[in-house]
Amino acid sequence: MGVEFLVVLVNKMDTVNWSQDRYTKIRDEIKPFLRDDCGFDTDTMVKFVPISGFKDQNIAEKIDAKICPWYNGKKLLDIFDEVPIPTRDKTGPMRFPILDTSNDDGKFFIHGKLENGSI
Repeated sequence: MGVEFLVVLVNKMDTVNWSQDRYTKIRDEIKPFLRDDCGFDTDTMVKFVPISGFKDQNIAEKIDAKICPWYNGKKLLDIFDEVPIPTRDKTGPMRFPILDTSNDDGKFFIHGKLENGSI
């Protein structure tokens, strides 16, 4: 499964009084890198979201139009809700990322999560 979209957070917007010019400048400076170096279609695959992480603005609750009248997109958690849940192919090759290992009484244990395939 490939990447459906990329979310780019423009943080600390509260420190620039939610300036649309500053947001646009940051967005326009990073778009060529994402398009040319990373291969993203910046028109369809990339979503830019202005937030204030410190003040929790536009993350769980949509930013008030009085504070940021120029942004009419979705809040961050609504965008996360749109992310499709990947399906696991039980007949495909086994993928088991190892998260931790331990040794107990001479027995070696591997801890992880089966992401694809079956055992």
